Amino acid sequence: MKRCVSAKLSLLLGLILPILSYIIYSNNVSAGNFNFKLTVPDTPAISMEVANSVNLNITPDFVTPGFDAADLELKVGTRNASGYTLLMAVSNTALTATGTNNKISTLSTYAGNNGGYTCTEATRANCDFTVNSWGYKLQGDSYYKGVPELTRIAYLDHATDLDTTTVTFAGRINSQQDSGNYSTVVTFSAVANPVQYIQNLDQNMCTETATIVYDSRDNEPYTIQRLADGKCWMLDN
Repeated sequence: MKRCVSAKLSLLLGLILPILSYIIYSNNVSAGNFNFKLTVPDTPAISMEVANSVNLNITPDFVTPGFDAADLELKVGTRNASGYTLLMAVSNTALTATGTNNKISTLSTYAGNNGGYTCTEATRANCDFTVNSWGYKLQGDSYYKGVPELTRIAYLDHATDLDTTTVTFAGRINSQQDSGNYSTVVTFSAVANPVQYIQNLDQNMCTETATIVYDSRDNEPYTIQRLADGKCWMLDN
């Protein structure tokens, strides 16, 4: 049974990410001469699909930096009762040009009052997205950030047939940067969360944040939380 699936993608300026799919085949049934056979294949506890490819091309002119951004959709399904965690990792946070040692660094930690950098095609001349850099943001975020070596990009605490996470990659390049195809390897991993059972409840499991635990007798979920009186309470029954 698969508890983790990963997809390794090559990220390019001229960014092309191949489609990767995990397919769960349906059950096979055959019958004949009063004999009935039902074959149930082992289905993964978790599956992941990279739903589309993206192509990021940046062509600056002599005066104005070029900017481009593109979305990547990741679709995860799991029958794990505690859901899943989606991780993103890169082999190198700097993009390296094919055949040379030329590099494009990821965005540095933002020093301003906002949560990160902003830029669009319309604002590429004067936006605060550092030139000759690349970065990412998640769906719903307003700001781009530098790509860390490892980060959690999604978390779900229950089973799901399909959950979609959108990652937007972007770069801003000026004419000082040598031309070429710059790349690194981006790895997305979907990991099944461990199931916590109420029969094994201890003080560390009960926090001020509502937590879902399961009854091992019937696998039914219950929500627990440490309230203002310092005691652990079941919020539903």
